[in-house]
Amino acid sequence: MEEIKIFITDDNTDFRDRVRALVDKEKNLVVAGEAPDANHIINEVMASGADVVLLDVSMPGMNGLEAARTLKERMPGLKIILVSVYDIEEYREAALTSGAFGYLVKKDVMNELVPLIWKAVVATS
Repeated sequence: MEEIKIFITDDNTDFRDRVRALVDKEKNLVVAGEAPDANHIINEVMASGADVVLLDVSMPGMNGLEAARTLKERMPGLKIILVSVYDIEEYREAALTSGAFGYLVKKDVMNELVPLIWKAVVATS
């Protein structure tokens, strides 16, 4: 099986580090890149060859919802997972409307991210 490339975008360095450590432990998953905001990630994601992008909903500058819409327009096959500290139904609905594959509350990321990544990848197979 080919490596699944993950791009992490979140303004919280500790969160990015925890996600990177989680992904690094998984066979066939690799971090393709990371960024502290969404302002310049469109070209970075395209250049990285990422299969899955993890985006924080709330970041300085362009928020995750806007970035998700732009990424889906340019890379329709890209799987996007939006994350937030808030477990709010409107955020879940907005995430799916923006073209995201899924939405996770940050407190659940360490347990639910890897299975969601695999679900996203299998959905395209």
